[in-house]
Amino acid sequence: MLLNVKLIRETPGARIPFDFTMDLSAMPFYGEFPLPTPVRVKGELYNRAGMLILSAVAEITVETLCARCAKPISVGKSVPIEQLLADELQDEENDDIVLIVDDIVDVSQIAEEAVILDMDMIHLCKPDCKGLCHKCGTDLNQSDCECAAK
Repeated sequence: MLLNVKLIRETPGARIPFDFTMDLSAMPFYGEFPLPTPVRVKGELYNRAGMLILSAVAEITVETLCARCAKPISVGKSVPIEQLLADELQDEENDDIVLIVDDIVDVSQIAEEAVILDMDMIHLCKPDCKGLCHKCGTDLNQSDCECAAK
């Protein structure tokens, strides 16, 4: 989603609200494609004392397997997004600021990056998941196996 910041650039307190969905289902994470449903991004771009700030939340549903017992799980998550925007960088190494090019900001690119950086490497079906027996494969959440007794 592209936003034109020209209208709010010179007006402190001005705001541009936005609400859109984006498809990240083809994006791989750690060998999986865990975002089969559209990601909803809702927020606003505003001018605070001459500084342009993007503030939003991306709502995602991660469909994956428990890292211990391999059961399918669905995890809902809110990803906060706060981004300072500028026309030029004072410090070339400052990656906390997104550049505005020709008065246009690509909000979907900023949101996609925030989702990627917020993805967890592993997910569990429950915090105390016992997993699978490493010898026989029994789901230790459902029953004990004979391997421990041997």
